[in-house]
Amino acid sequence: MYGECEKEPSFLGGNKAYKQFFNENIKWPYKASKKLSGKVFIKFIVEKDSKITHPVVVHSFNKTFDAEALRAVNKMPKWEPGLNNKKPVRCYYYLPISFVANQ
Repeated sequence: MYGECEKEPSFLGGNKAYKQFFNENIKWPYKASKKLSGKVFIKFIVEKDSKITHPVVVHSFNKTFDAEALRAVNKMPKWEPGLNNKKPVRCYYYLPISFVANQ
């Protein structure tokens, strides 16, 4: 397992696909105030076969938002795995997920 890789894992399709996925899959928790804003940081492993495993909250904003962030991460498609010496390796990835209140 690597904390750092020569080439970091990446979302298949790049930044545009990443943003589209989260725009389509993050739902504002119905119990949460529309005035709250913050970030949840999720750590997970990108496996050699590109699957996402073991997501956990490493920085909590609010338990309701934490649960929503984990739900979305668990729905993510496969990623491009991290590389060391041009070979796929298991690698940790830290993902910030922002929740911005409607103004």
